[in-house]
Amino acid sequence: MIQVQDFLQRVLSYYRSSFDITSPYTLGGQTYGALAALHAHEDQYVRLVGTTLWNADSHEYTLFDTFAAAPTAADVEQRFRVAAEEIEALFVRGGEKLPPKDHQYTWLTVVLLSQQAPDEAAKQAVERCRQTRYYQFYLRGYSEVRMVLVDLEHQTLTTNRAGRSLKKLYKLALKKAAEAEK
Repeated sequence: MIQVQDFLQRVLSYYRSSFDITSPYTLGGQTYGALAALHAHEDQYVRLVGTTLWNADSHEYTLFDTFAAAPTAADVEQRFRVAAEEIEALFVRGGEKLPPKDHQYTWLTVVLLSQQAPDEAAKQAVERCRQTRYYQFYLRGYSEVRMVLVDLEHQTLTTNRAGRSLKKLYKLALKKAAEAEK
């Protein structure tokens, strides 16, 4: 069976090409497996006049947490609160009321890697996690929390609605890890 720390390193290797990774990462006195951060800036300008038409800043923060035993629904809800409250306030708004002027969107992703199969309550807690915040009627963009629970025992995934786009990446990582184990 795939070990949770080995799988974390495998997933981080996918992220390394585009993301800045801090491993381990400590936030609010709690230590997590890693934090991956991606920042993108786009702009459009008129070359002759030198006037900027628009700017757009996009960000993604992925917080990884590992569990030797299966996470409970309370563990899932606590990690969701960390992303929805602490990480959102710290990284999206920088402690201010609103994000910076050119903020377009920020994805706050929480990836829970479990060595043992989580119970149905934990899976349902992941599916229930939802938060999309629009800032100043979308003029300052939005942030969205995405959750992914990876069960290494049965090699299955559970995501919330916003996290569905990540299924392909984590299914590939599970497949490659299983092949490497053989």
